[in-house]
Amino acid sequence: MGNGEHFLLVKKGAPAVEQWRQENPGVQLDLTWADLSKVILSGLDLSHADLRWSNLSKANLKGTDLSNADLSEANLSEAVMVEANLSQAKLFLANLKWTNLSGANLVEADLSGASLIETELDGADLSNADFSNAVVERVELKNAKGCQLSDKQRERNWKVEPVVKLSRGHKIILFSFLTFLLMISPGFFMGPRLDKTNPTLNSIMEIVIFSAFAILYIGIIAGCVYIAMDKGHEGIVGFILGMSFFLVGLLIVTLLPDKTKKRMRRRAST
Repeated sequence: MGNGEHFLLVKKGAPAVEQWRQENPGVQLDLTWADLSKVILSGLDLSHADLRWSNLSKANLKGTDLSNADLSEANLSEAVMVEANLSQAKLFLANLKWTNLSGANLVEADLSGASLIETELDGADLSNADFSNAVVERVELKNAKGCQLSDKQRERNWKVEPVVKLSRGHKIILFSFLTFLLMISPGFFMGPRLDKTNPTLNSIMEIVIFSAFAILYIGIIAGCVYIAMDKGHEGIVGFILGMSFFLVGLLIVTLLPDKTKKRMRRRAST
C-alpha cells in the first residue's frame, strides 16, 4: 500500500507538494493503490512518483508533471491530462479510456499494453513512445507528433465503429431537460380541462412550472461547468456559458411582442 501521508499531501495542492520536495530532496512519492479519482491535481509536481495501481479516473491532471512517474496498471479513464508532462513515464497496462491527453508530452513514454480507447491525443508529442501491444481504438491523433503505431494498430484505430458516449455534463443537461418536460407536460395536456377559477390549483400549477424551469436552468449551468472541466478548462468558463444560455432565454421571453404573449394566453385558456 502507498504512504498515507503522501496521499494527504497531494490533496493539499501544488504549494504543499513543492514545499515537501524542498524539505525532502530525492524522496519518492509513494502513491501506490491510492484512490485519487475526481481529485484536482492540476499543476502538481508528481515526477518520479510511484502511482502503480492507483485510481485516477476523472481526476484533473491538467499541466501536471508526471515525468518518469510509474503509472503501471493505473486507472486514468476519463482523466483530464491536457498538457501534462508524461515524458519517460511508465504507463504499462494503464487504462487510458476516454482520457484527454491533448497537448501532452509523452516523449519516450512506455504505453505498452495500455488501453487507449477514444483517447484524445490531439497535439500530443508521442516521439519514441512505446505502443507495443497497446489497444488503440478510435483515438484522436490530429496534430500528434512522432506517433509510431504499427500498421495493424492504425488499421484497427479507424475500422472500429464509434460508440456514442455522453459525458457527465451532457447527462446532467439531458436529465434536467427530460425532467422539465415531464413536469410541464401535465399542464399542457390537462390545463384546458382544469378549473381556472380555483386559486389553490393555479398556485400549484405555478409552483410546478417555476420548479420545472429552475431544474432546467440549474441543470444547464451545472452541465456546462462539468463539460468545461472535462475539456480541461476552469469550471467558471462553463458557469459563464450556462448563465449566458439562461440570460438569452430570459431575454427572448421578456422581449416577446405583447400580441404573441396574448395569443399564447388565449390558447392556454381555451
